[in-house]
Amino acid sequence: MRAILILVVLLCGCSDTKNLPTVAVQKDHLRISLEADGSLQAASATPITAPALAGPQILAYLAPANSRVTKGDVVATFDDTQFVLDAGDADTELQKLALQAREKERTLATAMVEMDHSREEVDIEKAMADQFNSENPLLYSRLQMIDSMRDEEFLNAQIEFFEEKGELYTEKSSAELGVIDTQKGVQAAKLQRSKDNLNMLELLAPHDGLFIPENNWAGEPPRVGQSVFPGFKLASLPDLTTMEAEIFVAEKEAVGLAEGLPAIVTLDAFPDRTIHGTVKSISRTAQPRERGNPVKYFTVIVALKKTEPEWMIPGRRLGVEIVVADLEDAVSVPNQALFTDADAAYVYVRSGDEFERTPVQIGIRGTARTQVTSGLTGSERVALVDPEAGAT
Repeated sequence: MRAILILVVLLCGCSDTKNLPTVAVQKDHLRISLEADGSLQAASATPITAPALAGPQILAYLAPANSRVTKGDVVATFDDTQFVLDAGDADTELQKLALQAREKERTLATAMVEMDHSREEVDIEKAMADQFNSENPLLYSRLQMIDSMRDEEFLNAQIEFFEEKGELYTEKSSAELGVIDTQKGVQAAKLQRSKDNLNMLELLAPHDGLFIPENNWAGEPPRVGQSVFPGFKLASLPDLTTMEAEIFVAEKEAVGLAEGLPAIVTLDAFPDRTIHGTVKSISRTAQPRERGNPVKYFTVIVALKKTEPEWMIPGRRLGVEIVVADLEDAVSVPNQALFTDADAAYVYVRSGDEFERTPVQIGIRGTARTQVTSGLTGSERVALVDPEAGAT
């Protein structure tokens, strides 16, 4: 860019306005841009997250950073000690309950056999009593007939007793077996849940890609041995066919920053290669990047016009120049020469040995210079300090 400023600084007097520093204003090519740094990232990526289990899990293995993985490769595992113990306990309880059920069934079968034998003996006795029982007073005395009737009633009562006892014992045993079956169902569910949890402790790559660990808010990647909460993003498998730049623009330097502006990207590892792109998105608010550092930055995503996976790898550092304005024959002044009062902008134009306060309309403002759209022709000389405040 051609020089458009000629500074004349004569500091001989304290109040003589003719010795104030000034700059000559001329029409010229005006390019306003801002610079920021960041890194490459994929426009889309598949997240690798911690399993949705109850409570945090201890990370036991993590694939190497930036390693190539194929679909089905193990990329992360978690400690399985507790789930193995839970599965073992549930399996042991199932075996105990199975033994209890078999013992209960065996006891029921034995009791039913004994009652059947007793019932058969009573049936035989009753049959014999019926066979030889007679109410003929010529054969038996009245007392003998009464005893015979009593024996028959007793035998009938015994038969009824064994029938009721068998039914009650069967119902009781069925209820006990039902309780055991319920307990078996609970333990079986625990065992299945433990097996399902064990299967969730091994994370597999859903597709081919580059394994990129995800840094936490402190900028630290996940590490083996740390506790990880459910759903925590461990890493991502980016789509390497479409890359973009993530950069951070300081809040005080984001003058004129807008979506759609052209950008020029240069990778630190390949300074001789440039990639063109456009500003895709800007975060709504500026946030600090470092803990304890009050400086705030906007997060800006720059869409790139081309991607070359051979050397454009996610995570590589880069610098970006965002062109806010690129104008021909534009009138501009250094920001130092521009003053404001109640939202009105003005400059001090030199006229002989005096300075005249001149209102101006401003256009695009950069970090060093501001476009003047009206109020100056480009042939004036303006003060770099406020004449009304006195020369220094």
